[in-house]
Amino acid sequence: MDINKTEKILAEASEDKAFYIYSGPKVKSLRELASELDVMSEESFRHHTTGKNDFSAWVKGVFKDAGLAFDIEKASRTRMASIIRKRLNEVEAVSEIDKHSSKEILLRGVIDFAIGFVVGVILGIIIRSLF
Repeated sequence: MDINKTEKILAEASEDKAFYIYSGPKVKSLRELASELDVMSEESFRHHTTGKNDFSAWVKGVFKDAGLAFDIEKASRTRMASIIRKRLNEVEAVSEIDKHSSKEILLRGVIDFAIGFVVGVILGIIIRSLF
């Protein structure tokens, strides 16, 4: 998964992109949304899911996660919270792997550079001593 995409999914939305829950607080992250879904009244949930699913539109528009938006489109309140948490856990796991992979790639590059530098210096000394 693209690192920028994982960062976007795990990020907090800007104030102007926050989601205002009917008869409830505003949320700025998917984690906050999942938590609010756990305690949200059915009335508030229906307000956002009758006709167009506002939660799905927010996820797709703000976090650019069309897959998650599709998965929650027709879900019940409790199922939606579960789907969001599952997605966050998957993205966090991939993000950790990406971080480790980036560090390993950087370390290999540094090691390769150091070896090349040492070999170059040794070859330079040998060649210089021949002339």
